[in-house]
Amino acid sequence: MMVTCRSFVLRQLFTDEGDPAVQAGVRIRRRPGLPSSPSVYRAAAEWIQECSTTHVCTATPLELDMPSHVSKPARLLDLQAFLGDSDDVKLVRVKDRDQGYATLSYCWGETMPKGSTTALSNIQERELRLLIADLPQTLRDAIQVTRWLSIRYLWIDAVSIIQDSHEDWELKSAKMASIYGNGLISIAVELSSNCLDGFLTCKPEEQDICFDRMVQFSNILSTGELSNLYV
Repeated sequence: MMVTCRSFVLRQLFTDEGDPAVQAGVRIRRRPGLPSSPSVYRAAAEWIQECSTTHVCTATPLELDMPSHVSKPARLLDLQAFLGDSDDVKLVRVKDRDQGYATLSYCWGETMPKGSTTALSNIQERELRLLIADLPQTLRDAIQVTRWLSIRYLWIDAVSIIQDSHEDWELKSAKMASIYGNGLISIAVELSSNCLDGFLTCKPEEQDICFDRMVQFSNILSTGELSNLYV
């Protein structure tokens, strides 16, 4: 799982324990924990807070630097609609154009399970209640992650766009880049080939793939010391 904040990707430089770059503030490279571990969410929350408070990207809408053309979602999943009563959610029409929201980037696979997408036949029902059980595992996991990060709203293409409405699809899909770019965060599921797999129960060997994919390069610090960095 990778978390991005607006147009700034929250990937940082890392180094090995004992490397002189540690003294310069570079983080130590550690084998990642499971996606559902508390340490992962503490780190993500820290990154989001850092981006929200220190990065200038929050001041400029992401659409050719033209605020009048900024596209926000027309529909979002309200993850707090039944808080304390049920894990279910509901589809809401966005009234507050500045409402913060998360987005999900994932692979559908060959097909989306029947009944899991929003259609003309079920949109009114989903605006009252959307059963978590009706969604594939990846979408359920995204809802859980968004809740853990204390974000109320989530945009998912399969749910927020009426899939059997040509008009709705043409209109909303044309704005998709801006919708992703202007979200508070984007949850990117990188190691799944379909929407059924989920991502909160990654196997240890899958976590190792992410760790081993880091690119290493040497760098000479201002102190003249040689350092090994990873990105």
